Amino acid sequence: MKNLKIHLIIDGKKKKFKAPKFISGSVFQKTMELERVLDNIQDYNIVFEKLYPLICDVFGNQFTPEQLRKGVDIREIIPLANSVTDHVICHMQLSNKIAGVHSEGKVVLFEKNNRKFRRN
Repeated sequence: MKNLKIHLIIDGKKKKFKAPKFISGSVFQKTMELERVLDNIQDYNIVFEKLYPLICDVFGNQFTPEQLRKGVDIREIIPLANSVTDHVICHMQLSNKIAGVHSEGKVVLFEKNNRKFRRN
């Protein structure tokens, strides 16, 4: 899996950041929430309110949402959002593979003895 990187302009200087390999459960949860919001989009402001903090979380809070908002070229934000969500979801799929869960391109949160457990 490719390392996730971002370049931001902070204090007039271009800075490069790499996402750590560790993905917390809260980051995964926020990613799934953002995916749900994107599926039912009604207000783009809500997307940005959730997107900027999520990106910061994925990058280990090496920069603030405000630094991201001011330092990223807006033309890069949608491709960056896609890269961030793919990064988190691919890590979860890799975890499933390591655990022996075969999910054919889907993230399966819990699976035991071929019985899937889902929250309703």
